[in-house]
Amino acid sequence: GNTVWYAKRNVANSWTSPIVINTGQRDELITVANPWTISYNPLTGAEYWRADLLSGDVAPSPIYAGGLVLACNSGAVLGAIRPGGQGDVTKTGVAWKASDGLPDITSPASNGELIFMAASDGTVTCWGDNHYGMSTPPPDLGVVHSVSAGGSHTCAVKADGTVKCWGLNHNGQTRVPRWLGVVQSISAGDDHTCAVKAGETVTCWGSNRDGKSTPPPELRRPSNFFAKLIARFWK
Repeated sequence: GNTVWYAKRNVANSWTSPIVINTGQRDELITVANPWTISYNPLTGAEYWRADLLSGDVAPSPIYAGGLVLACNSGAVLGAIRPGGQGDVTKTGVAWKASDGLPDITSPASNGELIFMAASDGTVTCWGDNHYGMSTPPPDLGVVHSVSAGGSHTCAVKADGTVKCWGLNHNGQTRVPRWLGVVQSISAGDDHTCAVKAGETVTCWGSNRDGKSTPPPELRRPSNFFAKLIARFWK
């Protein structure tokens, strides 16, 4: 296709991917680099706002959760920015900052209430409310390669491909099936959990209200299908 617009950025190296968010008032295209997190009008390329937050070789891509743009990088900060601003919002638009457990590669994960970050050494750090213990990883968790936060529980895929879940278990959403085996990816929903196994089959457990934990036959071998889509939109 044709280039619709082009904008030069006065930033250093960046390995991140941009995201498009909707604030309820407008769409914003968010880019993250050293040092600026910048918001653009995705239709015209006009800059909305920017915040001076990060440093180093920035690799984790930003996310949008709980009404905030979350950007982070090892050696810098995890910064939560209120979208909808104009101009330099470094002093006025940053809701809060944190500096522990920062990732150098992976993007944070959030359900709008909790923020999980996985570092390259396999440690997991969580920020947010700790209702039901969902933001307190169990001491025997070990090394992980991905984390998913649900409505009241959290699940992680460990380095060996096995799954560990914790938090509220009123519908069995943290009770990992013994026969599950090795998985590729996992997603914690409101009160159920779905995983894509190594053979690309989908398995779900927890609440089966409206059949959301019963994969349709045509999706039981979903080539390139992500469990995240299933757990979030399977109603």
